[in-house]
Amino acid sequence: MEQHEVWNNLMEMKKEDRNKQTLFPLRLPAEIQDETLKKLGVVETLKLLKVTKSLRCWALRNAKMQLSDWIPDGTSTRAYMANASRNRPGGQTCGDAHRVVITHKDAQSEYIHANYVATPSSERRFICTQGPLDETIADFWLMMLQEESDTIVMLCDFVDNEGYTKCAQYFPRNENQTMRITEKLEITNVEAHHQIVDEMSWLKIRHFMWEGWREGEVPSCLRTPIKLLAQIRGSQKPIVMHCGGGTGRTSILVAIEYLLECSNLKTGIPPMCHLMKELRSYRLWSILFDLQYLYIHRVIFDHFLDRQKAKFQVFHQEKNRAKYEKFVKDYKGPLQGF
Repeated sequence: MEQHEVWNNLMEMKKEDRNKQTLFPLRLPAEIQDETLKKLGVVETLKLLKVTKSLRCWALRNAKMQLSDWIPDGTSTRAYMANASRNRPGGQTCGDAHRVVITHKDAQSEYIHANYVATPSSERRFICTQGPLDETIADFWLMMLQEESDTIVMLCDFVDNEGYTKCAQYFPRNENQTMRITEKLEITNVEAHHQIVDEMSWLKIRHFMWEGWREGEVPSCLRTPIKLLAQIRGSQKPIVMHCGGGTGRTSILVAIEYLLECSNLKTGIPPMCHLMKELRSYRLWSILFDLQYLYIHRVIFDHFLDRQKAKFQVFHQEKNRAKYEKFVKDYKGPLQGF
């Protein structure tokens, strides 16, 4: 999948005695108020062009930088502060609002560094969480059981290029290998086509891992996020997504999916600065860096304007096309060295 490979494996989790437990509408620019476009269902997407400062990279970066330290008023992090040993050293804080509370009877703690994040399609579309620590592997899997989540997206390596551990090895990497987590809990890596399902004692999980995406950077590939999201979109349960801290890389994919849902559901495309605030109201410090902010725009524009040109003929008029080409050129500047 372009320059980054996303591989997936299917795992089954065995647990004895298993317990179940207004967007921002904008006025459409006159030049795209066209009945034909409305029938094509692309008006909501084109609204995004209205709120990107005419596709000027410097303006987008300035808008992001003005919100760099923004978090919702009245934010509380009491649970995070009371569980220092269960947080990644030097990581971002976890807000009490929308926090995942583990209620499973075998959990070591009710606290895990994880938050539900809503999108237009679901109040609990994602669970954004830090990469498991050695001390939190068991509770991570108990959270999966509790939420009945069937999909994990891992956006980091276990160890970065400098040799720092970013995530504990919380699952067996080899096919047909079993990893015992606790006396009652084990994880088995099985073939994708292998069907061993007992609803009373097994939970089948798809695991996707994006290797080589370094912290604080953005990929050069533009289609991989779209393809990955297409693979997981069918899940009806909360999709568990993590990188090292569960805020930067994780929030990029969540933001892209949010915008795609806005377009598909025709609910209204929010300004990106508003979307950033929306995501941070669920998961603190989402979209950490300005390059991440720009990358989201780049992926969305590439997907809609380059891959679906037939729908967006109005945008490809000479004046508009020139703006887009300048945006692409300016975007590449900050990426030098990555």
